[in-house]
Amino acid sequence: VTFGLDGSADVSAMVLEQLPSEQTILLTAGSETLPLRTQIVGNHHIENCLAAAAMGIAMGIDLPTIVRGIESVEMIPGRMERLECGQPFSVFVDAARTPEELRETLHFLREVVDGRILTVFGVSGNRQRARRPMMGDIASKLSSRLILTDMNPGSEEPERIVQEVLSGVQPRCMKRVEICHDRKKAIHQALAMAEPGDCVLIAGKGNEKFQLIGKETPRHDDREIARRWLFRNAERYMD
Repeated sequence: VTFGLDGSADVSAMVLEQLPSEQTILLTAGSETLPLRTQIVGNHHIENCLAAAAMGIAMGIDLPTIVRGIESVEMIPGRMERLECGQPFSVFVDAARTPEELRETLHFLREVVDGRILTVFGVSGNRQRARRPMMGDIASKLSSRLILTDMNPGSEEPERIVQEVLSGVQPRCMKRVEICHDRKKAIHQALAMAEPGDCVLIAGKGNEKFQLIGKETPRHDDREIARRWLFRNAERYMD
């Protein structure tokens, strides 16, 4: 069973609507077509839906059952995970650890977000050094504001990691970039900066619940930190 956005595949899809809170596609398998609405957003999730549908068809499951099953999945931890605490702007936590993933995530957000995209982003130490300038270039070009921060520096010097990421930022984009090594403070800073209609993207760690700093692994959950700040500052958003 083949699948893809190409209509010639056995299982295909056409995008009807994409919003920060949900997306709707027309899912086609053979001669049958049904709408599918999912609360998980991002183009990569459409591909996941197609893969799941193709697997279901191959196993002999009917399309309505497949659609109901996919629609019942409300969230994948750390994968374009939306945080809703009553705030008038979007907040997403996404792993986005490769240049391709980061580019795809930011391109999607630019399509569906009316306001600014405020990105908190960092890369891990002791790995993939060649990717760092490219990640900096992508994040700075596709974000309205970028806060570079630490992720899992490990045994590597955090300042060196940040400088290697900065080396990929073009001069015209430098004014959008600031550095805050303390990841918790960087998240707070981005949330405090957000206005109605904006989007805060906290990228890199996804659903990880710790940081690797030297040989220490202190507890750190981007989602938990963001939620606590949003609840603590809920009065900002009340009429």
